Amino acid sequence: MNGFFKTRDKRSNEIEGYSIPDVWWSRVYEYPWAIQFAEGIAADMGAGWMDRPFKDMLAKHCDEVYAFDLDGRVLELQTAPNVHLICKDFTRKMDAYRGAFDTIFCISVLEDVPDIGKALKEFEKCLKPGGRIVITMDVQYDLAKPLGKYPGVNMEKFIWGIHRAGLQFVGDVDFDKMGAVVNPDFNLCCFHCVLERFDESDAQMG
Repeated sequence: MNGFFKTRDKRSNEIEGYSIPDVWWSRVYEYPWAIQFAEGIAADMGAGWMDRPFKDMLAKHCDEVYAFDLDGRVLELQTAPNVHLICKDFTRKMDAYRGAFDTIFCISVLEDVPDIGKALKEFEKCLKPGGRIVITMDVQYDLAKPLGKYPGVNMEKFIWGIHRAGLQFVGDVDFDKMGAVVNPDFNLCCFHCVLERFDESDAQMG
């Protein structure tokens, strides 16, 4: 369930009636994988003010979708009636949404977030009991080579942030990059995972 997208994984240029251009090299994998978790009341963290269709894909499966973005232009978008557009920094003071969401999605956004740990703490705060966080993010592929024009998430800092936020991976994790989907121009690959609150009872049983 958790690991780097591999070339053998499902990919699609058309999802839920939306065309995904090839230039969105990772989205053709991210969207088909992430949409399977759509249900209940969902949040799309970093939904984008440009033409990013994921919030509208979610709207077809979820009761309500809250689409957050820091850019005020998000409020000008046309979207489905059950999508609520919100201009807000999701890494700060999300108390108004405490316990609000069954599922939180953050698709290819964390690489642009200065403090991932803060974001994960706020995500945890917003989960309903039993809720889950669905994440995809760009990661530097070859650590011996420089990144291209776009950033990548530091995996060690990400894992540390997970623990600090009181979260854990759902299921096994595969950190092997062999066969990963890679953008050679950017020296990036793409990691995906599902997180939940850390279950102390499981730790005690272990």
